[in-house]
Amino acid sequence: MSDPRSGSTRDHPRDLLPLHALDALDELDRRRVEAHLQTCPECAAAWAAWQETAADLSTDADPVPPPVRAALMRAVDGEASAAPSA
Repeated sequence: MSDPRSGSTRDHPRDLLPLHALDALDELDRRRVEAHLQTCPECAAAWAAWQETAADLSTDADPVPPPVRAALMRAVDGEASAAPSA
């Protein structure tokens, strides 16, 4: 049976594993995936690989130089103050 939200099968939520590695699932899907990982060595191994990939993505980027970061933050602050209040 397919899960229309993700294209995953109910038994193996493979399409949700990368999202789980990025901590991008809602609570219901996170719990479902975590429960599945407890009983499925195949998906647990795939999830471990996705976790490694997610960790690599977070450490491969060069740090933003302080002057660039400061200019970016000033621009963001300017946009926020220029936005109409609700």
